[in-house]
Amino acid sequence: PNTTFSASEAYWFFTRYEAQLAEERRNIFSEQAEDDKLPVAKLHDVAAKLDFTLLPRTCREVITEAGRSEGRSYKAMVRKGINFLIFEKILNLLEEREGFSREEHDDLHTLFGRMDKDCDEVLNDKEQAALSVYLSLFLDAKTAQVLIREASGDKGAVDRIHFVKLMRKHRELEYSYLNTFFLSLDADGDGCLAPVEMLRFFRASCLPVMPDSLAEAVCDCGLKGELFSSSCFWQILQPLRERE
Repeated sequence: PNTTFSASEAYWFFTRYEAQLAEERRNIFSEQAEDDKLPVAKLHDVAAKLDFTLLPRTCREVITEAGRSEGRSYKAMVRKGINFLIFEKILNLLEEREGFSREEHDDLHTLFGRMDKDCDEVLNDKEQAALSVYLSLFLDAKTAQVLIREASGDKGAVDRIHFVKLMRKHRELEYSYLNTFFLSLDADGDGCLAPVEMLRFFRASCLPVMPDSLAEAVCDCGLKGELFSSSCFWQILQPLRERE
């Protein structure tokens, strides 16, 4: 039999749910906070516990956006940490955009528009071919097709909302795959790759990069030194993709 709820019962349910959610967030925040402030460097790991996969770019952009509303600059929060109010704003922003920053979310909608050749606001079978190629850059074709089928559903077409959800899953898989691959090339186990190893990494990852292009991307990111961590890799990847 169907169960119905009165307005007061529904209100009680959602009020209780929101209270439990707030408590969960506070507990996760408190576990990593220092003097009731969350270090910026820990946001990635804290967000991961809430099923968000954040790249270095994502972290910086959502921290900046959330802090702006409270009159706090990114640099100030790097020095002093993120308070719980701003932490909640960050999580709300991530939930609204499926784990992406505003800039990333806008980029995804631009990408969707480029693939939507007939401008009907869905990606049909023919348009999904381009999507499959994009997803297969770091994933195998079979996995890419599974993601597309899940997003297209019974209609067989991918709309904008499900496209963004698909790209969230794609990021999770891509992040896991590339980090594992990165570690496999880190022969001495110091968590870093030399420039030559980095070139090998990109080439083996189906993203051929010339030395000059890598040097330009490193310069664009303001990185210095002769060793690159996995965090540096993700910073470098963005300008390289924009050049493709």
